[in-house]
Order: sequence, then C-alpha cells, then structure tokens
Amino acid sequence: MNSSRKVAYISAVIVIIILAVAVAALFRPSQGPSQATNVTAIKGVIKIGLSTPLSGGSAYTGDQQRKGAIMAVEEINAQGGIKLKDGYYKVELVVGDDESKPATGVSVFEKFATQDKVNIVIGEVNSDVALAMMDVSAKYKIPYITLGASSDALTKKFLSDTDKYKYYIRMTPYSEEAYGKASVVFLEDAISKGWFKITSKKVAVIAEKTAYGIDNANAFKRYAKEKGWEIVVDELFPTDQEDFTPILLKVRDSGAEVIWMIGTSPGAAAALTKQFQAMRLKIYFLGVYVTQLPAYINLVGNSSDGLVWTLNSLWSDKVPRVKEFMEKFKARWGEASISNAGLTYDTIMMIKKALEKVGEIDPDKFIEAFLNQEYEGSTGYYVWNKTLHCPEWGPDRVPSSFGQIQWEGGSYHHEFLWPIKFFPDAKFKQPWWFPKG
Repeated sequence: MNSSRKVAYISAVIVIIILAVAVAALFRPSQGPSQATNVTAIKGVIKIGLSTPLSGGSAYTGDQQRKGAIMAVEEINAQGGIKLKDGYYKVELVVGDDESKPATGVSVFEKFATQDKVNIVIGEVNSDVALAMMDVSAKYKIPYITLGASSDALTKKFLSDTDKYKYYIRMTPYSEEAYGKASVVFLEDAISKGWFKITSKKVAVIAEKTAYGIDNANAFKRYAKEKGWEIVVDELFPTDQEDFTPILLKVRDSGAEVIWMIGTSPGAAAALTKQFQAMRLKIYFLGVYVTQLPAYINLVGNSSDGLVWTLNSLWSDKVPRVKEFMEKFKARWGEASISNAGLTYDTIMMIKKALEKVGEIDPDKFIEAFLNQEYEGSTGYYVWNKTLHCPEWGPDRVPSSFGQIQWEGGSYHHEFLWPIKFFPDAKFKQPWWFPKG
C-alpha cells in the first residue's frame, strides 16, 4: 500500500470511529437529575437532625415522622440534592430517639450540635421535650422546627424572648384555635345537625398530663365557657396510666353528655376508652389527636366504632394532595400513613425551598426565607404568621378536621365530618355503647 492510499485508509477509519461515537451518544438514554449529578458535582452535605420518640408511648408517631423524613431526603437526593450558590449539596438525615423525655431530648440535641454538626434540627411529638430543646437551639444558634408538638407553651416561650429564640419555628398552627376553638365550633355544629342529641351542654374534660394536654385543654375550656358549656369534670392523667376508674366514676356522676379527651399515648387512651365503654353511659366521646391513630384503633378494635376524633390538620384521601402522599407512603413502607408523616415530609421540602432561596447555609437568612415562603403540601397550604413563627390556621390554610371511626364488615374507615364545607354529605353514626331504651 503506497503512502497516499495509507493516509486515505487511516482517515476513513478515523471518520468511521467518530461517526460510531456520535451515533452511540445520540441513542444513549438521557440522564435524569439523579444521574447527571455525580460525586464530583456534590459540594458538600447539609445535615438535618430529626429528634423524635422511637421508644415509649409515642413511638408510633415518632416512627411515622422518621419514615416521612426518609422519603423526603431520598427524593431530594435523587434529584441531585439542594442547590446553593456554589453547587449541589447532598442531604444527610441524622435520627435521635428522645424517648419522650425532656432530658433525653436535650442530650440528643447536644449530640446533634457537638458531634454530628447538624445544620437544622426538626422533630418532636411531645411539647415538654420541645420546650427543653428550645434552649439548646438558642445556645448553638441552630434552627429548630417542631413538628407534632403543638402546645401553646412553645409559642409563649418564643414570645418571652424573641431574640433568644429567633431560630425556633413550629409547624402546627396556634393550638388555641386549631384544637380549642375548632372543637367548640364542631360541637355546636354537631348539635345543630342532630349528630349529638344532648339536653344540656355539660362536658367532661380529660387531658394528658403534659404541656400539650394541659394547654390545649385550657384553651378548649375557655372557648367552651364562652359558648355556654359547663365544665363538670376536669381531670389530668399521665401517659402511662392504666386504671381510669376514679375519673370515670366522676364523669358518670357529673351529668356530662360529652367527654372531650386529649392525649398522645395510644395505650393510655385505649385503656380509658375500653373502661368508659364498659360503663355503657349515654355520653358522646370526642378524642383529640390520639384517637385517629391506627395504633390506638388496633388496641381498641371494633369497639372504636362511633368514636369521634379531631386532628389539627386535614388528613383525608378525599383531598387530592393528601391522597397522593398516602399512596406514595404506602408504596414505600407498606403501611398507612398519619399526618405526622406528611408533615415531616412537607417540612423538609420547605427547608429545601428556603435554603435554595438563600443560596447558602446561614441560620438567620434561612429563618427569614422559611417564614416568607408559601407552600402547598399534603398537610395544607402554608402561609406564615411571622409574629408567632407558626402557620396560619383556617379551612383554606392549615385546617383542623373532625371525623368518626366507623366499622363495617370487619374493617373500619374514617368518616370525615368537619369542616362541613368539605364533607357536606357526611353520615354520622350514633354510638353503640349507649344504653338500650
């Protein structure tokens, strides 16, 4: 082969190779965000600490928060992470078990701050734990966002020194409205619709002996009295109480026609419910928060038929945004979700949105950005009360909801009753434990 032919041959081979590479690139599957962002593109890590009870009476709710957090972190990282000014940051979740104990919660936060070096802390079911952890947040100037903890003592502590506690935010509306006022409005509507057939407005208040239980019970009593209700029993119980006989005897002798109970422990609430039903009293039972939990319903079984519950969010599969999350959670974990799972997921997504707006990891700028965003998630449409550092309450914001557990054919469903505007065709079932005749 002469030199000219050799050059032509080599040139042809090079052209063929270039064309082959081009064709291969043309038909290569496109990369999604998770594929496009490789290890070298990650600039750093943003650590989020989740403090929640994974043992003790509130462990079920804590586990739901953990699973909701994992889902959010997995989704964010699959999309490439959180985009700041200098590039993408991976999110790392650090989980601590606070055991529903203030001292343990403080230890968890101290570890987050000094060993794990987290950037933001979220979590909590129990308000007593959250109250103690607010001081650790202030000490280290680490943003602290509470989830299920909703005692108004949290807001009052924040307002006592807004400069010291400026890194604190709560994800639940001011409870005086979300539980206290909403419960009274529901009771009035339940009477007017003929659901609660009562002859006197006498109510027994039975509250868990925690900041959450006490503060919300006080708010309910205040609003109830304004509407002409008489508080004929006013009792507290610890989260591990098993025998409610003394309290229930007072209820029986008081002439109460409604029990308003608030708690977080499925075990204690189930014990109270079973002992109450065994007495076969003509008294309606309205439980705040705990009575809508699957863990509680599993303990009570089909005897929970007819119990009314309330929640400081609207968690119904009749609401499209809620249904979407419920299905996603079920696909990931193989179990039903409660609002705390959705709330935790929404919170981390709002953290992402605020950090990306700021473009850097700066606690002060982050708090400002978080409180200036609007966000629609599974748990509601978030618009912020910047004075109280909490979301606004209302049917078109973050609403409360009321429903009834109804059993049919060996299974149960939640019949949502209120807000009436969302459930105009709700069917109320009279309680089975009422005495005959």
